[in-house]
Formats: sequence, C-alpha cells, structure tokens
Amino acid sequence: NYLQKKLNALRPDRPYITDVRGYGLLVGIEFDSDIAAEVMVKLIEAGVLMNAPAGNILRFMPPLVLTEDEVDEVVGKLATALDAVKAKTPA
Repeated sequence: NYLQKKLNALRPDRPYITDVRGYGLLVGIEFDSDIAAEVMVKLIEAGVLMNAPAGNILRFMPPLVLTEDEVDEVVGKLATALDAVKAKTPA
C-alpha cells in the first residue's frame, strides 16, 4: 500500500500519469503517452531496475524486503526522471 500511495502522490503535479495499479509489490504506472521506455532508461541510469511492458506503462517489481525509505528513494528518482523526460517533450 505504501508504494502505491507514494506513486499516486505524484499524480496531482503530473496529470499525464493516468493510473497506478497493482497487486502487492507488483505495481504499474500508466501514462497518457508512450514515455515509459525513456523514463525507464533514466531510472536504470539512476540505479533503479524496472521494465516497461508497454510504451505507456512502467512496472515495478521490488523485492519483498523493500523498506519505506527505499520506496521514498525510488519515488524521488522516478519524479526526477519524469520531470526530465517531460521537460523535453513538446506540450
């Protein structure tokens, strides 16, 4: 629940996040455009391993021993990556 809560907290400032859904620690973020691959590359460069099963979906599959501090760190890196990608995307 903590991971999904933190990811949903990104939505008010980033309306292009259309959905956050999942079950347990298997969580996906859906976007309104195909930015997932570019965001994924930025996250991997920042040390966050994840995948993009579709052009507009990022999937998180963290280990079961994930701490709240680690969630906070990953969500912070995601926010940075999203802002960097959207800054160079035409409106």
